[in-house]
Amino acid sequence: MPDIIHRVGIKAKPQAIYDAITRQDGLSNWWTRNTKADTKVGGTIQFRFGSGGPDVKIIELHPNEKVQWEVTAGMQEWIGTKMTFVLTPDSTNNQQTYVSFKHSDWKNASDHMTQCSTKWAVFLLSLKSYLETGKGQPYPEDIQISVG
Repeated sequence: MPDIIHRVGIKAKPQAIYDAITRQDGLSNWWTRNTKADTKVGGTIQFRFGSGGPDVKIIELHPNEKVQWEVTAGMQEWIGTKMTFVLTPDSTNNQQTYVSFKHSDWKNASDHMTQCSTKWAVFLLSLKSYLETGKGQPYPEDIQISVG
């Protein structure tokens, strides 16, 4: 099965990044403004982009280290896929933490998957901006990669 994989360095401590990907207020400041989150393991987070979006179940929470979700509802191509964030402090620069992101278990490498890969890059840079400047670009303020 193909995976989407990205890595970005963020000038922030692991705790700040962990909070941004596990708390409703953090998520709504970099991914989509319309976020409703039950933030414990087994809880559901609803992400809405206009009229649709995924529901994810929180599979793993390892404070300041790892977060994993599984898509349980939304676009058919996303259901059953997993999103994993691994946080690794830079051993040579204690002001930076690497976020390794994987959206895994896609059934095939479709055009939709490749578009999602680009959008994940956009949103991971929004996460970086949110943590480094206090202002992200969540949906609907995100960079558009296609017309219509």
